[in-house]
Amino acid sequence: MFRVGVDPEADVAERPTGPTPTAFSRELTSLYEMAGRPTYKQLVDHCAANNVKVTDSSIEEWISGKVVPRSGAAFGIVVQFLLLRAKAKNLSYAPRPPHVWEAWRREAQRQRRARQGRRTPARPARTVAGPPANPPVIAGEIPGQPPAFVHRTALWESGQEVLDRTGMVAYVGARGTGKTQLAAAHARHAAGDGRSVVWITASSRDEIVAGFCRLAGRLGVGADERDDDAVAELALSRLRQPGWYGLIVLDNADDPFEVSGWIPTTGDVTVIVTTTNRSFADMTEIVTVDGLTDDEAASYLETRTRIGLPGAHAIAAELGNLALALAQAAAVIPLRGYSADDYITQLRSTRLENLFAKTVGYPHTLTQAIVLSLNAVREVERGSELIEALAWLDPAGVSRRLITRLESDLLPGSAHVSLTSELVKNSLLLWSETYAYGSVHRVVSRVIREDAIRRDEIYGSLYWTVEALRGATRIESAPSAWLTELIEQSSWVFKHALDVHESLTGDQVHWLLEVGDSMTQFSWTMGLLAPNFRCCQALSELAAARLPSDSPLRHRAHSRYVLALHGRGRIDAAFELGERLSGEIAAGSTLALEHQALMIRVHLSRGDATGAVAVGRRALQAAEAASRTDDLPLNQIRNNLGLALHELGLYEEERTLYTRALEESRAKLHPDHPLLLHLENNLANLLGELGLWRESVEAHSRVLESRRRTMGDLHPDTVRSLGNLASAATKMGDYEQGRRLDEEAAAAAEAIHGKEHPETLIARANLASAYAKVGLVEKALLMDEEILETRRRILGPDHPAVLVSMNNLAQRYRAAGRPDDGLTLLREVLRIREASIGEKHPDTMLSRSNLAHALVESGNTADAIDLERKSLEQRREVLGENHPDTILSMNNLANYYFAADAVSEARELLERAVEGMEALSLQRHPMFLTMNANLLGVLVLAGDKPAALTVFERLAVSADELDRIGATTEQRTFAELAKRAVADPDFLDTLMRGGPAT
Repeated sequence: MFRVGVDPEADVAERPTGPTPTAFSRELTSLYEMAGRPTYKQLVDHCAANNVKVTDSSIEEWISGKVVPRSGAAFGIVVQFLLLRAKAKNLSYAPRPPHVWEAWRREAQRQRRARQGRRTPARPARTVAGPPANPPVIAGEIPGQPPAFVHRTALWESGQEVLDRTGMVAYVGARGTGKTQLAAAHARHAAGDGRSVVWITASSRDEIVAGFCRLAGRLGVGADERDDDAVAELALSRLRQPGWYGLIVLDNADDPFEVSGWIPTTGDVTVIVTTTNRSFADMTEIVTVDGLTDDEAASYLETRTRIGLPGAHAIAAELGNLALALAQAAAVIPLRGYSADDYITQLRSTRLENLFAKTVGYPHTLTQAIVLSLNAVREVERGSELIEALAWLDPAGVSRRLITRLESDLLPGSAHVSLTSELVKNSLLLWSETYAYGSVHRVVSRVIREDAIRRDEIYGSLYWTVEALRGATRIESAPSAWLTELIEQSSWVFKHALDVHESLTGDQVHWLLEVGDSMTQFSWTMGLLAPNFRCCQALSELAAARLPSDSPLRHRAHSRYVLALHGRGRIDAAFELGERLSGEIAAGSTLALEHQALMIRVHLSRGDATGAVAVGRRALQAAEAASRTDDLPLNQIRNNLGLALHELGLYEEERTLYTRALEESRAKLHPDHPLLLHLENNLANLLGELGLWRESVEAHSRVLESRRRTMGDLHPDTVRSLGNLASAATKMGDYEQGRRLDEEAAAAAEAIHGKEHPETLIARANLASAYAKVGLVEKALLMDEEILETRRRILGPDHPAVLVSMNNLAQRYRAAGRPDDGLTLLREVLRIREASIGEKHPDTMLSRSNLAHALVESGNTADAIDLERKSLEQRREVLGENHPDTILSMNNLANYYFAADAVSEARELLERAVEGMEALSLQRHPMFLTMNANLLGVLVLAGDKPAALTVFERLAVSADELDRIGATTEQRTFAELAKRAVADPDFLDTLMRGGPAT
């Protein structure tokens, strides 16, 4: 494989100055043309294959000249791809080498900044009093300034000069040299200057994503997203917008490729990276951070210890002037009353046998200095337990509340000593700038864990930490933020345990996995999906590292991880691992059944309803053969299989499934048991799909009454039942009842979740639809506009929920006499869905049908026919001939043909649609009556009396049956006409001649 990225800056130092930003854009556009204009998706995929993340919108802005690329790594890979393509298309083409392009990029970036007339990001211009358009935010915890902080002015100014000139700088140096504190000084400067600051620990991709997710929370975006990557991308997109002035610090970064995709390529954001990896020079200019100067180091020690400059110089030289080591010495010397000679003697006599830190790049004397600090803390009652517990947790920081909780567990009641104060005094714990979080340096944490291994106390330390976290989850009415932190910190314990698993016995690993499993189940039940995912990932890796391939405990850890992957929207990864696991788990076991129930959902999420049904039928047969009629796996299988059957339109099989499940459960469970109510709710929804709306209303009413009685009015399940009953009542034609129920549901949802919660927005969207149905069109329109604006702000412009809101608003515009505005929205929805999920996705085909219907209403029948014909072809291919969506598409296209006087085409489609409804046993569905009424109109026009009589016979439905399905007034009129036509041949003749139906 060829090398990706660009050559170091030193290789281009003598090159001539590059083009201006405009000329640079022309050169890049020319190269793009020479390469045959590859799609932006091809370029994005090529970057992803090289472990670099970039969006197609960013590449489009580069090629079009809107912006100068900020990411050297991503730009280098794109350029190399274009150069290879251009050379392949024209063998005589003599391309400029990649490092020349990189030099041009940097020069164009410099000129762009110079043209703006500023060296630091300008503040938003304000002409009136009040806050700026984008108020500054602080996301992440900026490390606090340590005692006697050495400002290192020369290094700081060097970094700031690069930052002002290029927008990005990397501080590169060995561990413990003070890179993080340099970056923190920049962050404090930026925050004090009124700019936003985002502080992210960047040692892994997961940590980077988690950091941007925290930013998303501060910005109020991404609340409805399950996938962390999508949430992080939303936050990143906000940083690219004009008017967002700030600084991003990516601390302790390891891999340039992991970092490159998270650098804003547009906007007014500057970026600082701290790292030990000098290959960041391929991405940006670097500033090397070594130890402090001799004078800085000695002055620092003298200020903190009053040991005298000669002694301070001697100790600093012994420690290599490393900032972290000096901080340890500065803490221990006054506490112990050491002279310079005493400290150096103690340092040299500290033995480091079996400490792995010596072999992974940590200086020998740094490790010795840390061990001396640990020895001092061990003399404080329970001090070693607290620092060892913190060493298992997130190196980016632990909340003050959790540190206090851990300390109170160690020293219950009134203690005479503050353990945290002792840790701070010994330079083992550093508070953040806000004192809200405390952190232990990664090097210190690593040495502490390795020292515990050396002393054969690793399991005791691990055990106490895990049990303390698990105990803290049992606090009654604990807030979600507290539980989230506990599970997040647990995931770090499991990650660190993976690093030292060879020091744990088999029984100890089993215990850890069992405890971890209980915590993942707890976090899943509580809806803490993001921390649950990280716990499951770490436990799955630990199980794979230590347990044999046939271990049930290993299988369970992997299956939990499949569930977590699915919950976070990583469907392909969930399917791949889940399929592999399906062949490993012992058939017939409880775990096998639980896993099969999960795989039904995974298949559905992949759009494979046929595969989901096949898995579900096999799983149901296995569960019933095992006589597990009251087992949770059986209920999960039934529920998920029902969803899959519904997707394929196999309504009768779905109804039989739910009916049988209800009969068995009613014999064993209390009438108000949540499982029974869940099954009844599913059956009620199905009855509505079958057109049996009166039965659906009755069933939903029973469920709502039970949930009100057992759960109360302000419970999410009660709110959902209100919405379900409102929908069923509306389908029955009782629009006022639907409006009242939707109003109650929206008010309850807002009281439970708040105004902008996803569940509240769904309830409000339903209420807007209800207002439209009772004629309050303007009120509905204003509400839908507000919902769309809220979802766009929180979720971004292309989120599925945003597209649903756009479709709803389009309907309101049409009802309000603004058809052009409605068409504009529907076209945009279709465009976005075609680009994001493909032409043949069910949602895309639905959008195409919605647009076709709107075009017919506006008089453009020809275009509507083309769109609906395409939808019908694709639905036949993807869903099958007798799927409900395919049948509905046949009916729609037939109506458009009829409007265009293509009567024979309309008849053929309607006859096929009626046959499809009969094949699905939907002869009493309201749509069956509508399709037959449409067919009748075609047959009357064609003069086909025998065929018309057959249709009249199908339409002659009893009044009781019409009530059962909630038939409309028009359907009832057709039924009365049909009865009379069947009974009176003369009346039939009159109708066939087009006479009045009197």
